[in-house]
Amino acid sequence: MAYRMPGIIMVVFVTVMAFYAFYDRPTPDYRATETQTDNIRIDGLARSDGHLVAVGESGHLLVSDDDARSWHEARIDKPVEATLTQVLFTDAKTGFVIGFDGLVLRTVDGGKSWTEMRFDKDAPGPLLGMCSAGGGKLFIAGSFGQFLMSTDNGRSWSNVPAQLTDAPHLNAVGCSAEDDRAMVVGEMGLVRRSSDGGRTWQPVSIPYKGSIYGVMRLSAETWLIYGMRGHVLRSDDFGASWTSIPTEGEASFFGATRLSDGRIVLVGQDGSVLTSADKGLSFRKAEKHGREVYTAALELAPGKILLSGDDGISEAELPRMLASLDGRS
Repeated sequence: MAYRMPGIIMVVFVTVMAFYAFYDRPTPDYRATETQTDNIRIDGLARSDGHLVAVGESGHLLVSDDDARSWHEARIDKPVEATLTQVLFTDAKTGFVIGFDGLVLRTVDGGKSWTEMRFDKDAPGPLLGMCSAGGGKLFIAGSFGQFLMSTDNGRSWSNVPAQLTDAPHLNAVGCSAEDDRAMVVGEMGLVRRSSDGGRTWQPVSIPYKGSIYGVMRLSAETWLIYGMRGHVLRSDDFGASWTSIPTEGEASFFGATRLSDGRIVLVGQDGSVLTSADKGLSFRKAEKHGREVYTAALELAPGKILLSGDDGISEAELPRMLASLDGRS
């Protein structure tokens, strides 16, 4: 009987394993593969309904479901190798990503999956900035005078208008669903404004002829622009006149955000993070991390911001002293 035991054990083992192999059991809920952002240049940050989205070099389109503790690649319907420059959400679920090769991606599920809406391998350079004017109208600005408009919530895009196509590089565009006012900025001190929803654009004179990298609308009349060598300018009459705002240095600024308490945050070269509690009338340094270059900022929680740039994504605590400012907003 003893000599039969190994054979009996083997038969039982094979039977059990066969039963287990064909048993109808639920598939494990595998966690998405995490992506380390340390060595990825990240150019744009945004928040959707329950997700954070970051975009950057080599087609990286990252999503975080746990407030930036971990990141994973989003699903894209077609492989993307072009560098992605900006991300914008127009509501809790609908968002857009732009980049090189005239690329425009769209999501309708808060950023988990993306569909290619536009691609132009012959585009002269990258698309760099975008804004939503409400009602399904969006503007995109880019290098070599590229300027696109959509009136159907990003499903189709047209090149407009002649007043911008002959311009140098367009770096950013600002607009709002509140009215038809918009402003576009670019190289060589270029600033142009529109009062009719982007149909026509008029030149605006500013006291600086260097590159302007960003524009922020604070109200219909109050606008903030920023760019090279620490230049920040503010207008209280929709660009008719401008005031230069001191910034305690010459670091160029590449990104800005407005916090839930009304404060403005500017980020740029040399680890610069500046804040304003008075609608851009003055700025003071909040952070400085070596010579890092920051391209964008996003509020994570009161007093805490997410920063992106050449070294990926990081978090920063705004100093407590800033909370004691009068916060005129």
